[in-house]
Amino acid sequence: MTTITGPVIVVDDDAAVRQSLKFALEQEGFEVRLYEDGAQLLADGALPLTGCLVVDLTMPGM
Repeated sequence: MTTITGPVIVVDDDAAVRQSLKFALEQEGFEVRLYEDGAQLLADGALPLTGCLVVDLTMPGM
């Protein structure tokens, strides 16, 4: 099994989906960071070097 050494980064334009994923992942012990869209993610100057990225592929925009 692979060990995640950084946070799980969730990028989704649906607030309910973001919060649901955050809740479920934190219940499993993961650190979670939420972003509304790709631009918000890329604007974060403190992104970790490692982690897991979960992205909504049908978001408008980027």
